Amino acid sequence: MDALMLTCGTGGGHNSACAAVAEAMAARGHGVRTLNPYTLKNDQVAEVIDKAYILLAQKAPSAFGAVYKLGNAYRELPFPSPVYQINRQMEPVLERYIEEHHFDAIVTTHLFPAEILTNMKRRERNVPRTYFIATDYTCIPFTEETDLDRYIIPAKELTEEFAARGQLP
Repeated sequence: MDALMLTCGTGGGHNSACAAVAEAMAARGHGVRTLNPYTLKNDQVAEVIDKAYILLAQKAPSAFGAVYKLGNAYRELPFPSPVYQINRQMEPVLERYIEEHHFDAIVTTHLFPAEILTNMKRRERNVPRTYFIATDYTCIPFTEETDLDRYIIPAKELTEEFAARGQLP
């Protein structure tokens, strides 16, 4: 099986989880390619997204907390988040990449690529099986906007929370 692993540099946990899964898959003989999807647009886009997130979290944790709380409030509204809308712009770029490389599965450890894949699936693009590995100990805001084939959560105690958000059968 050939798998594409998608992550973003917006936190070490996402990348560590991605690297661990990629290593385990490769050790079992699967082909694995790891990618920050924003680098397909260009490296500067990926760098801006990564640095802005980390800078906010490290240098202004109270502002980061306020943004997180705003996300929790926004998730109750009946329309998609601005983050989801912004990620729609990445759809054609990732679609071309997937068509060129023919993966059997796509695994993401970050919300942003999950949103891109959701856009592609909803627009009936050719997307292989998709998997989301949650790296936070909560169902983070906007996870419920995603529609991947499987969700892997970090703790059994989170089953009800993820199910309430529609992410588990």
